[in-house]
Amino acid sequence: MEYHGRHKTVVLFGAGQAGAMVVTWLPADHRVLCYADNDPEKQGTSFMGYPVRSLSEALEERPDLIWI
Repeated sequence: MEYHGRHKTVVLFGAGQAGAMVVTWLPADHRVLCYADNDPEKQGTSFMGYPVRSLSEALEERPDLIWI
């Protein structure tokens, strides 16, 4: 696995209550790229200060990890 510098890049799946909690639990060396969500109404918005994308768009970011 290749990390982007010192940080592991992460896509969080689910822009909802659980996703809001997970972002607070991430270790300091994890950097959130975006949220991925299946709801088309959430895609293209932001959540907790991060963009919300479809899963296919989020994977284009080439994250090190996807937290589901």
